[in-house]
Amino acid sequence: MSKNQPTVTPFWKNKMVMGGIAVAMIVIVVLAVQYLKPNPYKGVPKQSIAFLKQGDEAMEKQDIEKALDFYLKAIELDETFADASAKAAEAYVKAGLKHKASRNSQMKEAMFSQANTYIDKALSSNPNNGYAHYVKGLMADEQNNIDEAIREMEIAEAAGVSTFDLHSMLGFLYNSKEEAAKSVNQFQKALHYKSDDVKTLYNLGELYFALGNYSKAVNYYGELLKYDNKDKTSRASYAAALWKNGDEAKAKEILNSILNDAQGKKITNYNLVAWALIDRDIDYDWGITLAKAAEELAPNNVESMDILGWGYFKKKDYEAAVQYLTRSMKTIPSDEVKRRLDMAKEKLEESKKSGS
Repeated sequence: MSKNQPTVTPFWKNKMVMGGIAVAMIVIVVLAVQYLKPNPYKGVPKQSIAFLKQGDEAMEKQDIEKALDFYLKAIELDETFADASAKAAEAYVKAGLKHKASRNSQMKEAMFSQANTYIDKALSSNPNNGYAHYVKGLMADEQNNIDEAIREMEIAEAAGVSTFDLHSMLGFLYNSKEEAAKSVNQFQKALHYKSDDVKTLYNLGELYFALGNYSKAVNYYGELLKYDNKDKTSRASYAAALWKNGDEAKAKEILNSILNDAQGKKITNYNLVAWALIDRDIDYDWGITLAKAAEELAPNNVESMDILGWGYFKKKDYEAAVQYLTRSMKTIPSDEVKRRLDMAKEKLEESKKSGS
């Protein structure tokens, strides 16, 4: 080779060329994936899809009326658009729940009837439509049919529906059936959509506490307090988890800060801490002392009587438990207090029979 002859680098050794080829290949792969990816709305008019998306945006902003208007427009353009029908059904359910909250039973029933109509419409177009099964689950829950609600929402999830609302609802439903592991799984999925949702963080803290995983309970309660550090119930729950996890000193510091909090009534603070100490099996004697102090501040207040009844039940003083829970039931009856009272009466009867 002549000394004057320029050196030629083969193109496959040229870094700039190879870099350009690599980028081009990535673009080709991405385009190919997008092209080959199945289109869930194949054959649906573009304007109908646009209305669906606008409806979703309105629902995200809790503008139910506007969302429903967009969904119905989408259906007008394509009567077989199952997702639009299912989401219209969801909007009707939410409208019905609003009327239920305002005690307008006539409008509530009208909205729920429309919801059922659009659920049927969606499923007639596509029997496997996940959104339709999700809304069927909402309707089943409204009718207190927990098993059916879970079944329908499981079908929805299997069909590919994954939203904050779906996972939150399944979390609550599993918890009501005392399926803690499944409930935790769903709330964690919900957290992927709203990592700062205080209710979800609290629910996970409660579930892990109940499961005895106190370190995880501490983590979730602690995360919650980053977003809302003023809620005393959350602070008391965090303290309880810390105590159970071995940090008794920090737990007492938090509980005492609640007791001495200038904001709010002393009676409320005393009862709140007393309940945490007793219900979470931390310190029955301290809890009973605080509940008695609250009762002295406001004689015969129902909260203190409930707490004292539960505290004495935990200490196996069933006679005192029956006494306080009976007083509570006579003042303001409730299903939960009745359940505890029945438990206390049963234990008292057993102790009398055994002579203990």
